[in-house]
Amino acid sequence: MTVGLLVVCEAPEDFVVTTCIVDRTLRETETDWLRDLFEHALDEQRSWVSLDPGCPFLDWHHLDETAKRLGVRPQRGHFGGRPGAPDALATRKALAILHALRKQGRPISVGVLIRDIDKQPEREDGIKQAREEAAARDPGLRVVLGLPDPELEAWLLAGFDPEDAAEETRLADCKRDLGLDPRTSAHDLRATHDQDRRSVKRVLTLLTGDDRERRAKCYEDAPLSTLHARGQRSGLTTFLDEVRSKVLPLFLRSR
Repeated sequence: MTVGLLVVCEAPEDFVVTTCIVDRTLRETETDWLRDLFEHALDEQRSWVSLDPGCPFLDWHHLDETAKRLGVRPQRGHFGGRPGAPDALATRKALAILHALRKQGRPISVGVLIRDIDKQPEREDGIKQAREEAAARDPGLRVVLGLPDPELEAWLLAGFDPEDAAEETRLADCKRDLGLDPRTSAHDLRATHDQDRRSVKRVLTLLTGDDRERRAKCYEDAPLSTLHARGQRSGLTTFLDEVRSKVLPLFLRSR
């Protein structure tokens, strides 16, 4: 049985980073026979389900129009007797869309929700409210949360290690200027504007030389153990743990 995953995120890079990290987590599992299986036939075991041919993910920004197009009407009211925290309603709508797609026969076993915290820590509460509600309605759908704090760039910083003397110098300069190691303390880079000194986007751009391929190495090549250790407070560690605890067992069960 192929395990289908649908990603809900905000931008193409979010999708690329997410799918890479999930696939790496599967390939590097400690279960020997699964690791061998994924190494040779991962694409036959898991599929990334797209909503539309032109977009491989469900966009948070387009939930209203997507729900309307599909005729999805999410339930209303409180969440377990409590008002919804920020993003609870949006997440309820996203999961209602996934539920409707499953009822139509789309092969979706896992919803992977990626959402920047973006200086709104209450978002985590709201998203979890909606996930708990959806679990009661559709227990067959696994929902994995990836909540970069403050933004996705924090996860990439966790995977940065200098490759040459110039990068060593840039990292040392960043540490001195910021008074912290941006790889382990990216969650503290909460500037409002992208060009501010303590902007997580600015720091990543500075360290990688604004090179797309260099950015990609931060999540493609960095050891998962490094990402796990450095991502304790940026949401990356929790995401890796959820992939291992919620997604991997589906492959064990399908054998």
